[in-house]
Amino acid sequence: MKRKQNNFQKLIFYSFLLMFSCCKQLKNEGNVKEYSLMIELAESELLNEEYASALSFYEKSEKHLSNVLGVDCYNALMASIEIKNWESSTYWALRLVEKGIDLNYFSQEIFQEFRTSDAWPKFVTKFKSSRAKFQLTFNKELKIKLEKLIAADQQVYCQIPNNNSYALKNENSEELENTFYNLLKNRELFSEEEIGLNVINKHDIIFSPIYYVLLRHSFQNGNELANQFLKSGVNLGIIKPEFKQLVEITPFSDKTYLLNGGDYYKLKKSNISSLYKRKIEYNHYSQDKKFLFFAPYNEIEMKNSIDNVVLLDSFEKVNLVKVD
Repeated sequence: MKRKQNNFQKLIFYSFLLMFSCCKQLKNEGNVKEYSLMIELAESELLNEEYASALSFYEKSEKHLSNVLGVDCYNALMASIEIKNWESSTYWALRLVEKGIDLNYFSQEIFQEFRTSDAWPKFVTKFKSSRAKFQLTFNKELKIKLEKLIAADQQVYCQIPNNNSYALKNENSEELENTFYNLLKNRELFSEEEIGLNVINKHDIIFSPIYYVLLRHSFQNGNELANQFLKSGVNLGIIKPEFKQLVEITPFSDKTYLLNGGDYYKLKKSNISSLYKRKIEYNHYSQDKKFLFFAPYNEIEMKNSIDNVVLLDSFEKVNLVKVD
């Protein structure tokens, strides 16, 4: 009887979260679509090496979404540096600081020209105020809770045999999910201003927020709430659409690319855009990766066999042009 009551309480709680999420989505969806369009145009111009044009689209994107996502701030910064627009470089670098990036991050070789420019002393002067702005929004307690939850999640899922699906639901995984969604109570997904950007090796900005693995495992467990939070996160501009695809991607899905002896294949009925394909090309072939492009796909190396011939019958070869 008690278990049924708990399940009923969870149902009410989850229903409230979904209703709250939908109301906010309707309010913001139009602006986010315009923002996404500006970012797509900017990324296309980056790939065309039209950096001034790309920068103009990044500037326009801010009119539609005030909290420009970290990876977009980074690409705008790199475009600014390419054309030596130091005023713009300072602006976008400070936007990254407001998302938790520290001063040491800019000691990388890629920022050498920026550091030797006349704008650098001005940036250093303004750094403290931007850092203070981040400290006002940063929720240290929340981030610690998430990190502990992620560590617990890894302990649970690392015990699953390799030949089993991640969708192995048990009491421990359910408890982790409940704890995660309790942190999200009466709110949306955690913003970059709250928990900072996901940076590894001190210098590498990661597209996925630190809670990525929690959402992915919840999604794989068939929890509808994970899907709803992913949708609302995209519609509110908290996460990029590609991140939602990364969580959802499964073998042979509509967004799947397959690797077979150096060749790439996609589903014959796939609706992958040309820009998406170009980003994959850049990530695989560019020697000097100045920009961050997120284009998740499945990479499966297939051996020669009768089964693979049948499998590839559903796919068509993608001719990728190497990017110099």
